[in-house]
Amino acid sequence: MGSRTNFALLLLTAAAATDRHESGTPIYDLANHAWGYHEDSKKDATFLLAFILLIVVSLALSWVLAHRWKCKVLPEACVVLTVGMVAGFLCKELFVKRGKRGFFSGALLGFDNALFFLGLLPPVIFYSGYELHPQWLFGLFYQIVGFAVVGTFVSAVIVGIVLKIASVCHLAPLDITFAETLTFGALVSATDPVSVIAVFTELRVDPKMFYLVFGESVLNDAVGIVLFKTFSKFVGYSFTAKNLALAVADFIVIFSGSAIVGGVCAAFTALTLRMLRADSDADEGAAATSRTLQLVTLCAAIWAPTFLAELVELSGIVATLFAAIGVRHWATPNLQSSSTVDAKPVANAVLSTLAHLADTIIFLYLGLSVPAKTRDWTNDYSHSLTFWAILACLVGRAAHVYPLSRQINKRLRKEQARRRSNSFSQSLATEDALGDPLGEEKREDRARLSPRAEAREEQQPATAGEIPPAMQHMLWFSGLRGAVAFSCAHTFPNAHDHRTLFATTTIVLIIVSMYVLGALTVPVLTALGIPRDCELKEDGSPMPPPADSPVLRLRRSASMSTGVPNAPLPLRMLQGLDRHLYPLLVRRSPSPVVTEEPRQTELEMVEDPDEPPVVEKTML
Repeated sequence: MGSRTNFALLLLTAAAATDRHESGTPIYDLANHAWGYHEDSKKDATFLLAFILLIVVSLALSWVLAHRWKCKVLPEACVVLTVGMVAGFLCKELFVKRGKRGFFSGALLGFDNALFFLGLLPPVIFYSGYELHPQWLFGLFYQIVGFAVVGTFVSAVIVGIVLKIASVCHLAPLDITFAETLTFGALVSATDPVSVIAVFTELRVDPKMFYLVFGESVLNDAVGIVLFKTFSKFVGYSFTAKNLALAVADFIVIFSGSAIVGGVCAAFTALTLRMLRADSDADEGAAATSRTLQLVTLCAAIWAPTFLAELVELSGIVATLFAAIGVRHWATPNLQSSSTVDAKPVANAVLSTLAHLADTIIFLYLGLSVPAKTRDWTNDYSHSLTFWAILACLVGRAAHVYPLSRQINKRLRKEQARRRSNSFSQSLATEDALGDPLGEEKREDRARLSPRAEAREEQQPATAGEIPPAMQHMLWFSGLRGAVAFSCAHTFPNAHDHRTLFATTTIVLIIVSMYVLGALTVPVLTALGIPRDCELKEDGSPMPPPADSPVLRLRRSASMSTGVPNAPLPLRMLQGLDRHLYPLLVRRSPSPVVTEEPRQTELEMVEDPDEPPVVEKTML
């Protein structure tokens, strides 16, 4: 609602400016001539110049700390946040406290939610989804989806219950309702481990550890925002069974509808890139024009799903995420390449630059907003609520990481034991058909030992797809809060005049998690013994998924009938849909640069577990 109101005000302002322009420009007074161009745009130029300088200072300082001084204690996001807070305090001291608050200080210290959700967040979410390799997303399907969907819901409910109990026991503000605590729980359940991911990338940690944290955070943001919007509708109303069922239905409709919108946008982008791709025998000028138009289309695909989803009152973040996954799968193969230029690395660099710039602006705004709320810190801030919120976040994170990890490991062990049992039975049947070369006595010994071997297998601490205790601890530690929670706090429902209370609590929670958890990432990695300097493929992508993951049991086949029935139903449905869409959306014309085997769709790209992967060491 807020974004649509801001958009309407923007249109009215533009209309008023047009009316003033059409009414005639006043004649310049030569008697009072002054050199230069004196218009209101000078204010905008001053603000933009100051903000650009802050961006440059933030990026330069973070690079010097990370690469020149080898500082591992202060990640880049913390550096940008610090620069924003320092600039905000200086602006407040120089302008606001001296009674000179005007356009410059107001714009610099303000925060526009519409700008965040519609302008800055889509590039970050899009690039995250674009970098989420389908091989790992579906290879760790149970783990990532379990933590992102079930875990986010459990965390939100746990936080809501803990804060409500604290309120009832007179340990926190007494007038907060259960609907508000659930909404706040959904808000702070949206993790943003930017600092942790940056450290993981630099240290080249175990790809499985990387994608567990990265994959969960990408999907977690989408789920958290949808949960926040769903719970927000019930602030001011009592929670009944009917309202609870309505909330569940609302969540399902918003999430699934937004995913469909994202998929449609991805398919449309792929078709557009396919039509814009020049023929293989085209001259270099035509190929260059084609690449330019394709890159423009790819950049437009960042914001189009967000605007379309918000237009139909769905979640733009969820739509952008699924659009990015679809664009990587369907649209990227249509990018134009030539004998001298490969468009895919260029597209990746453009998307990466936009995402990095947007991320920097977000954390700058976050830092600038801290001194802007000095009045709120005095009137609408509760130390007790902040303490219990931090404790509730830690408890809520642990309440889903460890139980879900245990259930996932148990399921994987059972599946592995069943496959080994089936393999043993098939070997016995083969020996019956071909004759028993080992003799009846040895065959009986093998049959007696088989159950013991299976029992020992179930007691083993880890298979290739399991989550060992060290990774579980790191997953719990990686639950940092960031920009998504900050922006949602500014749209917190104000039915009981508690928006500022929860906004200030969220800011403190973000600062504590960023500086404390972000600074301790490297020591915790060392203490837990998480593998580093892992070898990667030549293109910088991670190694293949675990050999016992569900996606690797979807064997390469000509039809869905040969797929493994125990694979997750969403994977089988996606594979069947992709089998029909891929030939329509992807142009298979030969490329002058990349010569490779005829590709299968990424949903069918499964490594043979019996053949070890060929791995080359590169930087991530």
